[in-house]
Amino acid sequence: MNAADDRLYAKLTLDFADSPKIAPLSDKAFRQFIEALLWSRRLMTDGFVPERMAGKLFDAEALDELMNNDTTNPSVIRVVDGYQIHDYHKHQLTKDWLEQKREAGRRGGLAKAASSEKVAPARKVLEKLASENLPELELEKELELEKELTSFVSERADVEQLCSLLVSLVEGNGAKKPTVTKIWRDEARLMLDKDGRPFDEAVEVMRWCQADSFWRSNILSMPTFRKQYDRLKLKMSSTVSDVSNARKNLSVVEQFARMENQGKELEA
Repeated sequence: MNAADDRLYAKLTLDFADSPKIAPLSDKAFRQFIEALLWSRRLMTDGFVPERMAGKLFDAEALDELMNNDTTNPSVIRVVDGYQIHDYHKHQLTKDWLEQKREAGRRGGLAKAASSEKVAPARKVLEKLASENLPELELEKELELEKELTSFVSERADVEQLCSLLVSLVEGNGAKKPTVTKIWRDEARLMLDKDGRPFDEAVEVMRWCQADSFWRSNILSMPTFRKQYDRLKLKMSSTVSDVSNARKNLSVVEQFARMENQGKELEA
């Protein structure tokens, strides 16, 4: 690898395309698998693809191929809230590994500051990184990317829309205007990506809870909204069902009354 090349990389063996699981895949499934692998590597999700993102990375046919290209260990496995790329941690750098290296480097920096005569453990870490075929520059690039992603998350349009809507609804109900914090944005993002809540559904549930006389005083922040989401959704559904049944019953009563009136008119 050229020392001046600071791009990030995913690892693929030279015979990857010829493996018994990969070779039979269609061109579309092969490409989408590679794109999902690169996406996970770039965002450091350790091979996990949330439900919401899977709809963008895979189409139904390709996903079916990848989930059935081996009877025991298919390339993609269905898990809670999304999909997992099989054996990702065995071939790619994981977020936990990078965090361990970063912490080791931090401790090494502190030790160096305490005693300039000692060789900082950070240097040993970097030597170890080199022996594991990970250039120092790539680790630094990973940390820079993590900062960029944190900034990017705070600017996501769907996250901002949910936060702004909740602020508007809470304030509109007479409560103190909430402040949108990083925690709010993180919870909204996790609700959409990790929990797999559809954006439109989240908006509907949010509007309903802020119109409900009980929940409007209990849901005043995004963390609470995410925590209570399932209860709110169930309650909203049952309320809608009750209203629908009431309307049906009223319709039956009205029809009966109409028939009764018509009978009286005939008798007259």
